[in-house]
Amino acid sequence: PSHDILEAEPASPAENLLLNQFFEDWDSGLPVNWVWHETLTRLGQDNADPLIGQRNLWLRPIRSHNVLRQAITGIPNSKYYAEIWVKGTDGVMARVGIRVDGNNRYGEYLALENNEWTKITWSRDSLNGEDDGILISVKESVGHHRSPIYLGAAWFSTTPPPQNWPR
Repeated sequence: PSHDILEAEPASPAENLLLNQFFEDWDSGLPVNWVWHETLTRLGQDNADPLIGQRNLWLRPIRSHNVLRQAITGIPNSKYYAEIWVKGTDGVMARVGIRVDGNNRYGEYLALENNEWTKITWSRDSLNGEDDGILISVKESVGHHRSPIYLGAAWFSTTPPPQNWPR
């Protein structure tokens, strides 16, 4: 009997939709392509122990909800995957969120204690693909005001990051 051999389409590589995903490019004291709404919180570059490249983003949250975000051109009817790599001490907290059609939803906060790079992930279905993007929320821990948090990498796509990302 004859057997037809079907060749599978090669899997397309995962593509990060974010620009400046490792916080390497800066302009006027802010990471390029990222929006920071907190005028009282200190934010800057740090080149000690970078996760990837030459620098990390550091900030000292002083309120209960500080958000760094980046908007993307939305992709309707898909699922978004978000991942961030963070480190900190004293229980400073971080979480990742996803904005879909102008509506923000977040995962749970994770308290950072050991100053080791830690991965935080979350996913969410898109609807119309309008006003979408990633949200990174940080807050200070109770009793430890202004402990820094470091951001080394951010992923946002319709596919999960490759297994070895970001290293």
